[in-house]
Amino acid sequence: MFNMSATCIWKQLWDLTEHSKVPHCKSCRFNKCLETGMFIKPSALLKMSCRTEDTTMETIIGQLLYLDSRRSTILMNKFSFENPGLEEIVKRKKLNIVTQDSTFQMSAEDWRFFGMFTTVEFLLNLDFMEELDLNDKMILLKSFSAKATLLFSALRTMKEKSDRLMTPGGQEIVPDVLAVLFNVSMGFLFQIRSRLINKLIQLNVTNEEFFLVTVILFCDPGTSIFYFLYVFEMKTVLLTAVTSLSEQALPTITSRRTSYTSALFKYCQLTHQQTAHNRFTELLSLCHVVNKNIEDIQSLTIIAKFHLKTTECKQLYEDII
Repeated sequence: MFNMSATCIWKQLWDLTEHSKVPHCKSCRFNKCLETGMFIKPSALLKMSCRTEDTTMETIIGQLLYLDSRRSTILMNKFSFENPGLEEIVKRKKLNIVTQDSTFQMSAEDWRFFGMFTTVEFLLNLDFMEELDLNDKMILLKSFSAKATLLFSALRTMKEKSDRLMTPGGQEIVPDVLAVLFNVSMGFLFQIRSRLINKLIQLNVTNEEFFLVTVILFCDPGTSIFYFLYVFEMKTVLLTAVTSLSEQALPTITSRRTSYTSALFKYCQLTHQQTAHNRFTELLSLCHVVNKNIEDIQSLTIIAKFHLKTTECKQLYEDII
């Protein structure tokens, strides 16, 4: 069901307005639903029983690709002028979401906020999140939302054949002028805007690998100690000591992390066979690159606030950076 698709035989020329009297084709109706924010809840689909490990891997990957398709569609077509904080989003406070149009030119700040918002929504819609209480959700999202936003931005920029972080609107996220404004080196700016993209290019990361690595890292918040133990014919066991999450949340998160890790390793076995172990390790090394990038972004944010003598940022940015 995650791989559902339909093609419009009329080349998407239907009038998709509420006043349209022409019957819509399945493709146009489905795409219109996605554009307005509707989606099939992954947790409902994942309740279907899986007969084999291969099906489990395919189902997990299908869920992630589906959620990202929704995230990307909303990011590129919608916007909100409101200023919610992380807790408001987690509590599912209703926001006024509008359709992007030519009358409003989105700034780099607008793209940054809405990129973070759609990233938080992506993570919230992972099937296991509805089993957690508010505090545990906040711990996970505060720890990883900025990193996930960076990862999504880097993947999109890589696909656009650019070597530096860009907004969907084409603005540079870390322009050269910041070196003069904030008295920082060009090398420092280059590392922020290109380090992760270059690593993705170097590894030639696929969509499947990318999203599996993303959710594995999400399930290991910064307060944990992260170990990998390879035993029993290269099967992966993940051991973690977490101090901040509740005792009720630990079994759920550990179970999903194990499922994601197993799916990634099986995917590596299918695509890299004899070098699966090395590929698996290389992909997880993205964790160190992401962490370093976020540290540099946080440092740049502090420098910017000092030089600009202002703390005026979107509340969501303040909550997760």
